[in-house]
Amino acid sequence: MSFQAFSRRKSTVGIRMARSNSLYLIIGALIVVIAGFSIYAYREETKPEGVSISIGQDGVKVQEE
Repeated sequence: MSFQAFSRRKSTVGIRMARSNSLYLIIGALIVVIAGFSIYAYREETKPEGVSISIGQDGVKVQEE
């Protein structure tokens, strides 16, 4: 095998690895976005509705939600 053929083969392997790595990065980012949105949606759905009462240094606050 000549050096030129080896060099060409090595460069195509490098391109494949870069494409593979970027594909993993895209899939990982999508998983993070989907998980984040799922957690947000779950918290919004389970948020209690009605009246919120909080006691702090300013006194008692009653808020309608």
